Amino acid sequence: MNFVLGLTLSTLLWATSAFAALPLGSTPTPTPVPRQAVARPVLPARTARPLRAYPATRATPAAPDEVIDLNANLNPAASPTALSGEPNGSNAMYGTGKRVDLSSVFFHFYFDFWLINRPGFGPLTFQNIHSISMVEAQPSDDVFFSAEISLNPRYYEVKYAPVGKRWNLRVGKIWIPFDDINPHNHFGGRTNTRQLLTGNTLFLPNIWTELGLAFEGKLYDFRGWKGVGTVYVTNGFGAGGRNPSGETTEYPSFSDSDSLATDNNSDKAIGARLQFNYKQSASLGVSVYSARWTSQALESKRLMLLGFDAGFQLGRFELRGGLLAGKVDLLDGNSMKKGGAYAEFWTKLLAERTLRLALKAGILQPDDRYIGINDLRAVGAGLYYRPKTIQYSIEHSQDLEKISGKKGYGITWARLAILI
Repeated sequence: MNFVLGLTLSTLLWATSAFAALPLGSTPTPTPVPRQAVARPVLPARTARPLRAYPATRATPAAPDEVIDLNANLNPAASPTALSGEPNGSNAMYGTGKRVDLSSVFFHFYFDFWLINRPGFGPLTFQNIHSISMVEAQPSDDVFFSAEISLNPRYYEVKYAPVGKRWNLRVGKIWIPFDDINPHNHFGGRTNTRQLLTGNTLFLPNIWTELGLAFEGKLYDFRGWKGVGTVYVTNGFGAGGRNPSGETTEYPSFSDSDSLATDNNSDKAIGARLQFNYKQSASLGVSVYSARWTSQALESKRLMLLGFDAGFQLGRFELRGGLLAGKVDLLDGNSMKKGGAYAEFWTKLLAERTLRLALKAGILQPDDRYIGINDLRAVGAGLYYRPKTIQYSIEHSQDLEKISGKKGYGITWARLAILI
């Protein structure tokens, strides 16, 4: 999850741009049963549907034409931002008030198939980048569970959302709320920012997961204005990253931690996010994250990340963007800065958003002390068609940052993606 590192600006590579918006149709509702009834409620047939614990309607401008990228933080190829990006006033997020039988468990599967052409990097090839299985359940009125089905899951959480309350508590390997992506609706990040990046250390607006807990509260909901605040405590990032200078001294790592891994220090990471929305037409988010990355045996060195994101939708047009600025203290007494920004313009070409055109651009600077192969200035365009469950897309991205050692500057791909 390399989130912080270079905020791999979602724009950056938008490669999985079709994975995120997943409001995939309507959600079946169990037949209600009077509280005094003894008989168990009749459950609907187990057809695939969006996670029931989280409403399918977003308060932020939707992007149902993109696909998520949970694998971008792993090999070979992520993010869901986060609950804070969902201040839509639905009771489903804070407790449904409906009794759901323990046997009501639902599974969701995502699969994509690519044809990728990347001159200078490799031959024309077919590739499957994402094969993801998810499970979700609601054993009681106020308890929700969701997880990736894997021996080493990248995400799992238990959420306690008291019925009728304006807050919820999440524990587990939780999504860190940064940018306006909401994995609970879309299983992950809005775009894949890694297709032109080497390694696994840069991202934004991708989000990432960490072991810890998060508290979220609805701040207000008045005349179309909605606000949500989130605070969290997690293990945070550790050491083990590669220093671009070639030095062997410890350097922070911005990849996802193993589910069974322990923290390398007792100083927990802390963070917060504020998300504001106006109806379906505008959103604004502010995120902050601070963590110690050095081990307990070494001098304490911290990193700080600050992010801003905004989105606007007017008729058939949508504009969104974000930026991240980070500072990392190093063991030699110096510090480095990280930064990046992205912008995306979307327009609907057919009714019901079945066909959309996107123009994207972004910059990325992982370490301001050096200019290396991971520095990026990218532009691109894509066409996304989603008549029903299957989404078809074709996209091209071009890196304008000419650096010796880069294997390729352009990538073109066609992709088929399906969620069931």
